[in-house]
Amino acid sequence: MKLTKKTAAIISLLAACVLFAAAVFAAGTDQSTNDPLVAKSYLDQQMSAMQAKIDALQNKLTSLESNQKDASTFTVVTMTKGQTLYASGSSGSSVELIVRRGDAKVVSPFKTGETKQGVADVTKGIEIFDAEAITLNDLILIPRGGDGRGITVTSDIAYVMVRGSYEIK
Repeated sequence: MKLTKKTAAIISLLAACVLFAAAVFAAGTDQSTNDPLVAKSYLDQQMSAMQAKIDALQNKLTSLESNQKDASTFTVVTMTKGQTLYASGSSGSSVELIVRRGDAKVVSPFKTGETKQGVADVTKGIEIFDAEAITLNDLILIPRGGDGRGITVTSDIAYVMVRGSYEIK
């Protein structure tokens, strides 16, 4: 029986140690508002940074929307015989145009060999090369600005609708 009492005493002592350790551990992980798992100041900082990103994206969206409105309108340009309209701007900017009245032909510095390039007649799905006539009311696309491609008016007067950056010489 002494062995059983000793065993019971050891088990009781071990149980008391386990309970004491659990109480110490629980006291060390205080779940009060003074010591939360994630600090409120950290959450405030993250929310502030996120709000700044949202504001920046909203400003960018507003800017893109206003640029889209400007880029979606055609400008009517009156040109006279001998004037040339060139696509200007960076190589990434294109120009769209429609000759509404009058006669015009393509101007392109790329005239021969592998570099022969003109402008796209989007309406017909063809490419028009240097000195070739442009059909009235066809949508013409000059794919890159600043590379010397454009149109020259061959009639006394022409009305051209233009969208994009251009210069007339």
